[in-house]
Amino acid sequence: MLAEATTATEPDSILSHREEELLQLIADGLATSEVAQRMFISQKTVKNHLASIYDKLHARDRTQAVLTAVKMGIVKLT
Repeated sequence: MLAEATTATEPDSILSHREEELLQLIADGLATSEVAQRMFISQKTVKNHLASIYDKLHARDRTQAVLTAVKMGIVKLT
């Protein structure tokens, strides 16, 4: 049972691959419109992904989400 609890808090299980990709682009300094173009999705979808990321990481905004993701090893600053 303890192994399951540990697995649930690992970075891979917190965000989807697509959310990690999006958050990395945000960390790289891209605007919503640029992220949408790069990922071939609408700006609304980017905003929906961001809302999900904020919820999962308990973040208020992009900056807090990126900082949390960096601390967790999900995102790397370049």
